[in-house]
Amino acid sequence: MRVRPFLAVAAAAALVATMPAHAKGPSYKTLDGKATKTLTFKDTITTPQDNDKDISQLLGGPDRWDCSPPRCTKFTFIYKPAKGVKKAPFSVRIAWTYPVEDYDLYVVPDNGDTPGQCATGAGTSELVIEGDLFPGHKYTVVIDHYRALPDTVTATVKFPTTEKMPTTAPTAVDSKQPVNCGLSTS
Repeated sequence: MRVRPFLAVAAAAALVATMPAHAKGPSYKTLDGKATKTLTFKDTITTPQDNDKDISQLLGGPDRWDCSPPRCTKFTFIYKPAKGVKKAPFSVRIAWTYPVEDYDLYVVPDNGDTPGQCATGAGTSELVIEGDLFPGHKYTVVIDHYRALPDTVTATVKFPTTEKMPTTAPTAVDSKQPVNCGLSTS
């Protein structure tokens, strides 16, 4: 009688193993702060973008992080600290080549909480540091190609982070939008 449960489990495992990859659903990298402390994603832009016509979005239009290719690229990962890893912020930095480009960065949690964001127009990188975290949840990095040339943008996620927000200007215009997040050129 003990053989039946084992056979049922073995049959289910064999079925899952033979399923095509697309039927299993997406797999996401896990940021745990122990085995995986850094995730890197590449975003290759092949078509120039100029979305200045969408300036109305800044004045109460649709959420800027709710966009699709070629306007945006999205990368999703799971934030799940490993056993023994202390709670600490993670950071997301995007970096690109040309200072005339304008990329905007959003870090969107899957629970509907307010996204972290950096949407300045200066420099060659933007940074978001997330400290109000939800272990076991997915986070999506959204790179808005607001004004872009053909280029490659590198997104780097670090946990725990050693990044610090620059302090060359007041921390934020309001408590949600940091103004120092895009002033770095490193």
